[in-house]
Amino acid sequence: LIAPIALASGGGKQFKKGRKFEAAQQWDLAAEQYALALSEDPSNPEYKLHFLRSLANASLSFMERGKILAEQGDYEGAYQAFRQAYSYDNTNEMALSRMKSMLEKLGIDKDKTDSSPNDLRKTSLSSNSTNAKDVALATTKFRKGDFDFSTEASAMQIINVLATQSNLNVVYEDQIAKLVEGRKVRFSLKNITAPKALEIFFNTQRLGYAQLDRRTIIVFTEAIANRQKYEDVYVRTFYVKNSVLDDAAKVIQQTTSKPAITIKNLNALVVRDTKENLALIETLLEKIDKAQSEVVLDVNLYEVSDRNILQIGNQLDTSALGALGSFGGDNSQRRTSPAGIFTDLGTALIAPG
Repeated sequence: LIAPIALASGGGKQFKKGRKFEAAQQWDLAAEQYALALSEDPSNPEYKLHFLRSLANASLSFMERGKILAEQGDYEGAYQAFRQAYSYDNTNEMALSRMKSMLEKLGIDKDKTDSSPNDLRKTSLSSNSTNAKDVALATTKFRKGDFDFSTEASAMQIINVLATQSNLNVVYEDQIAKLVEGRKVRFSLKNITAPKALEIFFNTQRLGYAQLDRRTIIVFTEAIANRQKYEDVYVRTFYVKNSVLDDAAKVIQQTTSKPAITIKNLNALVVRDTKENLALIETLLEKIDKAQSEVVLDVNLYEVSDRNILQIGNQLDTSALGALGSFGGDNSQRRTSPAGIFTDLGTALIAPG
């Protein structure tokens, strides 16, 4: 049974949905619902417990899926599964190792491919991940060539040609199909891969696209509303080492306009957002979550004996005090007598002006 306390507080509806997904062992969907519940009631310990457990199980679920795909010879699909496993639990070093192994089986150098993630060690979330959503674009080698549409051709014709050479299927939104079919353009690029040329063409024509499956994309007008409708949303946990947790959460909210869930006992932030924003948050935290500067001082201790203190302490200059005797008479006799010093001092003080 679901705890009455959990349902009574904010986020109870999402928590109930999460429990249903959890019962069906759909851990990725359960994690999303628990994240929504936590955003409504960040201090609820039961929400936190179920959320963290669903993240761990979602990672293990994708690991198992990747293993099955790898055994079937689908290395691209396996790579995608291991990448998702790592995104749910970035402490899963096995997922990171399997990602590299899948790239090796595909014959791809992870450091030299044009569209593979820049840094697998951090995550698969790169700053240009919007333009490389399809795994086929990210894990398949394409030869560079020339694409010449110097004579006017419809935008749809150019997209279809480039998509075919990129091993992609293309579908169009109803509102955009007639527009791209009637738009006549010229487009020419040399020494470039087909996926990169397609990417550039979309940018120049202000068109957006989203992945429907591994080899199918849908094309739409580039607009925030359209992108949000098709864009995938992910959940990720960031661990803060040095900064104040609440301050880091405020910076993230001001930057992405999305609230970050704080888990104080783990000193962690949970964010549900797109790949691009998660990559931005990761970069932002790397810059602000730094250790405070420290100053190192060398201190030397010197020990001085009591006898040395008497020798180097305040002393009266006998020659200077002896000079005061000139006010009272014969100076030659008084200079030689230490006792005469104080006599001269007294004489000088009462000597008539």
